[in-house]
Amino acid sequence: MTISQRIFLELKKQNKTQKQMSLSTGIKTSTISAWNKNGTNPSADYIYSIAQFLNVSLEYLLVGEEKSSP
Repeated sequence: MTISQRIFLELKKQNKTQKQMSLSTGIKTSTISAWNKNGTNPSADYIYSIAQFLNVSLEYLLVGEEKSSP
């Protein structure tokens, strides 16, 4: 699963919209729509704010799994 797929999966699971993510993160809705339509991933500049908005870890967003505790 790609980063963008995880983003849109989380949006759906959390009943959040692309518009809400745009307003919260400052990322243009057209940019978010392009990730969805084209299946491309966001640039590194956006990853942190997206993770915060979705309330998920960076590890989950980037690789799909949580960092295990020692």
